[in-house]
Amino acid sequence: MEYCKKHVHNITDYYKHLVPECKNDVGLIFVEYIRARAMHANGRNHYRETCEIIRHYKKACGKEAAYAIRDELKEKFPRRPAFLDELRKV
Repeated sequence: MEYCKKHVHNITDYYKHLVPECKNDVGLIFVEYIRARAMHANGRNHYRETCEIIRHYKKACGKEAAYAIRDELKEKFPRRPAFLDELRKV
């Protein structure tokens, strides 16, 4: 868990092992990682990658949590039509 806190990009690889014991911490790391990726994304490929992280988050923390971050990103980035399109697919 400490490793993932320092290297948030690795959470997609290790969340399956961490969820049973540290679901809340895993969720917080995912949200931090998703927000950072969304902020720096600039193109459909980056948007797809961000949405793929949201799909992993959905597996780790459930539909409600994933849909909440999806809706947050839709509100935060209304002027990115390609991103909105990719978010609709989540």
